[in-house]
Amino acid sequence: MITKHIVVLPYDEQWKQDFLKIKAELTDALGQLIIRIEHVGSTSVPGLSAKPIIDIDVVIKDYSLFENVVSALGKIGYQHEGDLGIKGREAFKYSGKEHLRKHHLYVCPEDSPELKRHMAFRDYLRTHPDAVWEYSRIKEEGAARYPDDIERYIAHKSPFIERIYAELGLSTFHADERDRIKLVPMTADMYHSFFSEYENDPDILLPGQEYVHYEYSEEKAANYIQRQRDMKRIPLAIMCGDEIVGEIVIKSIEPRQCATLSIVLKNAQYKDRGIGTQAVRLAIQYVFNELDIPTLYADTVRTNSRSQHVLEKAGFTLIREDENFKYYRIDRT
Repeated sequence: MITKHIVVLPYDEQWKQDFLKIKAELTDALGQLIIRIEHVGSTSVPGLSAKPIIDIDVVIKDYSLFENVVSALGKIGYQHEGDLGIKGREAFKYSGKEHLRKHHLYVCPEDSPELKRHMAFRDYLRTHPDAVWEYSRIKEEGAARYPDDIERYIAHKSPFIERIYAELGLSTFHADERDRIKLVPMTADMYHSFFSEYENDPDILLPGQEYVHYEYSEEKAANYIQRQRDMKRIPLAIMCGDEIVGEIVIKSIEPRQCATLSIVLKNAQYKDRGIGTQAVRLAIQYVFNELDIPTLYADTVRTNSRSQHVLEKAGFTLIREDENFKYYRIDRT
């Protein structure tokens, strides 16, 4: 279920009862197949403002039981959607649940890192009222600014979430992905593969610009490749295992003096997982050590808080800003 219009409401005691009602139906259907059912997400934290949608994690021992769980859930109106890019968290959509509060349903094995993150974040907020107040303010502010833009709403609250994860010693980046991220020179064939699945990033639009869906063509990709060559830029593919998930470009190169970095991920599936931060860190080391350039710049659209957070987490410092952009710099030490 995709949220189209974002509404954040003050905490409602009814949300706990809504969860218990959904839990009762799930328990009747799943019985001994599961270990427990957890109420997670913002509606599970007393006093926290939230979208009025219940987040639920159904916990199973391991994947040996998963097909039986899918079958049992299918009998009561739930359909498996896959992991939607997040390992260890299987998503389900539903129909015929008008008698229940809207909800997000996930099935997680007991050892799932994503389950651990959900529960640790919930439990932290339940015991830190100051954090509840701050997170409520951030969510309400994000909903007011971006009522019809879920990507920007998520980006607005992501720095708070990642700060709490860091305090808990957790990461939004999955450990198995961290070790698999690398940068390699982007070839023409790789560009065509990348752009065939690319989606324009709404975060990089300037105020007043309208979002336009990217439509791939060989000619369009070839023209882009040629421009990179003509401007003597260095394009690097962000690889996660064998998959191209984004691009970093080193541009405006002044040998042994400075250069500028830009980054784009293939689509929203790869955001908020630490991939951009890890890729930028690798790019910084490449510029400093391989190109022997001591200063690296970057800039982001002012409203793109996600990219700003990535740059700051990678070590960049804000040096100035204007009406549309924020400008960053990092120096080799």
